[in-house]
Amino acid sequence: MNYASALAFLPNNSFEYVVFDHSFRDKPQIADDIKKLCDKLQVKYIRVPYTLQINHPSNSHGSVVHWIIQEHASKHKGRVWFLDVDMFFINDWVWEDVMPIAKYDIMTVWQRRPHEHKLGPYIFYIWPNFIIFQNIQSIPDLNKMRWKSVRIGNSDVDSGGESYYWIKEHPLIRIKGIWNAQCDIHGDRSGCQEQYQRQSPEMIERIHQNPDLYELIWPNVSNKGKLNDHGIIGDILILHYRAGSNWNGISKEASDKKWARIQGAVQNALKDKRKRNEEQLFRYNACLQRLRNRQN
Repeated sequence: MNYASALAFLPNNSFEYVVFDHSFRDKPQIADDIKKLCDKLQVKYIRVPYTLQINHPSNSHGSVVHWIIQEHASKHKGRVWFLDVDMFFINDWVWEDVMPIAKYDIMTVWQRRPHEHKLGPYIFYIWPNFIIFQNIQSIPDLNKMRWKSVRIGNSDVDSGGESYYWIKEHPLIRIKGIWNAQCDIHGDRSGCQEQYQRQSPEMIERIHQNPDLYELIWPNVSNKGKLNDHGIIGDILILHYRAGSNWNGISKEASDKKWARIQGAVQNALKDKRKRNEEQLFRYNACLQRLRNRQN
């Protein structure tokens, strides 16, 4: 579904989609299933070395990101995007609007410690679940970027935390933070609803026509709790399932309900996209026919 949403909402399908599989050594069936699905979808599959597995989720994640950058991404020319597989596009992504080439080198969902609104200084670092390098070969000291969990001052940071040191050493790098409204387990919806209020009347109408997406933004009181532990990135651009590894201990019943709602929201967005494409194609063909009539 991640791949289908990328095909639908990224411009002109102008990308190569690569799956890096970091499933565990002791669960070979998972790796086999991922490989078979990639073959079926005809997308590139790369198995991450088992030696990068560390008995610490954040450090394991950081090691994998570093390996991918050094062994694969750094050899690519142009834009490179790291995106978790539990993130799904639900609206058109327009690069000139979201990340203008002339203004930014990197985009991420900024991570900050401490979380609380206290007097600084704050620790800011790059979130490796969502990174866009505008032109990866122009990034200085790319081989020195590190992504593990560390303790900085009095704050513990999770995966990506080490990037704080690289940022400090490269103050001229232009990093854009993209809005991430986390709809957390306490039922806090203020961020999602602020995004909703900023939308155009056309977009609000489309949200209302997608009942699962609307429910994720404006939930019934009875649905609060871990069922709604998800996020929305950008101005209603990407829906993040969040905690796909179930580190937050959600029950199977709640997980099934959450997945059904998110899956419904994405599928409705894809149907809406197809409908709009058909309408645009109809108008285009009608315009061509009028031109032919004039010529005749």
